[in-house]
Amino acid sequence: MELPGKHVLYISKRIGPRGAGTEGEAAAASYVRRSFREHDINTSSEDFTSWKSDYTALVILFSLSIGAYLLFLLNYTLSFLLSGLIFILFQMETYSWSTVSQVLPKTGSSNVIGKVPSENRASKIVVFAANYDSCKNSPFGNRLFARFYNFFYLLAFVSITVITLMGIAGLGGSLLKISKESIHLMWLLVGVFPAYLLLLTLMIVSGEIWGRYQAGANDNASGVAVMICAMAELAERPLEDTQVWGVATGRGFAGGRGMIEFLKRHKNELKNENVTTYIINLDHIGKGDIKIFAKEGPLIGFRCNNFLRRLALDTSRKLIHARLGRGKCRVKKSDSMVALARRFKAIGIGGNSKGGTYFGFRSAKDTSDRITRSSLDQALKIAVALARAIDSDNKPGPKMKLRRPGRKTDTSTEVQADNGNREKELILQ
Repeated sequence: MELPGKHVLYISKRIGPRGAGTEGEAAAASYVRRSFREHDINTSSEDFTSWKSDYTALVILFSLSIGAYLLFLLNYTLSFLLSGLIFILFQMETYSWSTVSQVLPKTGSSNVIGKVPSENRASKIVVFAANYDSCKNSPFGNRLFARFYNFFYLLAFVSITVITLMGIAGLGGSLLKISKESIHLMWLLVGVFPAYLLLLTLMIVSGEIWGRYQAGANDNASGVAVMICAMAELAERPLEDTQVWGVATGRGFAGGRGMIEFLKRHKNELKNENVTTYIINLDHIGKGDIKIFAKEGPLIGFRCNNFLRRLALDTSRKLIHARLGRGKCRVKKSDSMVALARRFKAIGIGGNSKGGTYFGFRSAKDTSDRITRSSLDQALKIAVALARAIDSDNKPGPKMKLRRPGRKTDTSTEVQADNGNREKELILQ
């Protein structure tokens, strides 16, 4: 079995920071292509253009929301219309449906795709995904701030909502002939919310201006490394009925743009009635105990696919004798969150998380010397075992019915025992 540690070391130390539009980003994509081809994996690249960071859109929306608050003094109607529009756009950006981001300057990036065909005609596709870019360190990389990032994000949504409600109240108050003094008092009381958005904006801007692109060993050279090794192992021993794709996505920190482009271009293949597609995102798996992410994404978040969750837990316990924990990734728009938002069957696998964050989140400390080899090895075993379990899974289709436990359909003791064992396995799934 190829060791993922060497890939982490090369990507995070030899190549180093892989910021959007930098030589490091292009070098990382080139390294993945070479690694795939060394194992005779059919490899291709797909170019696309994207903005550099999803934080820029937040700065624009927060600034406009503050502007809507100030506009309230001049015109209630315009304030309400602007704040209401921001309320909608903010949620769309949060769940990876870009709106204001579309007006930002774009630079080139690419996805690297490797494919391992199945021995027979494929009825399933397993997609291993991992973003290869790295982000800038920022104030949110502080351990305390990182743990409460989702709370900060939720409070930003509350602030935008309150400013929108203020616009509605201003319109209603003017129609009901409520005194301007009372409406002005309400405006003053709401002032704490735009003040919070201003503070959040300053924190984001400071990180974007003075932050430096980090080595990104855990986030996410570790995921790319495990994906390369998993593809290499499956290329040596292909699955029977399952085609495996390895996708190294670009611009993960631009709101999962690489994954969005990949799903858009391959929608017809991945959502074909003749195949079932499962997406497994490998993210920050170089530190701590490996977990499956039950919920991903800021704000409300998306729950992982139930079948993949149950299969991953069962497979890890039976095949590699390890108990997977359940965690959350609430600090970014991961590739699996992007897939879940578009109703794909997806799950994220990552390292130990606290409060929905993880080691190395927007931190300059995310270097190769802090990576734990045992975490990488465990993640690799889980990824390969899960792919093989998907391939061998005989989950009943729509036409197959489960027998009720205890119901006898054969007088033979051996047949009854076999039926009972099969029912227990299906119940576990």
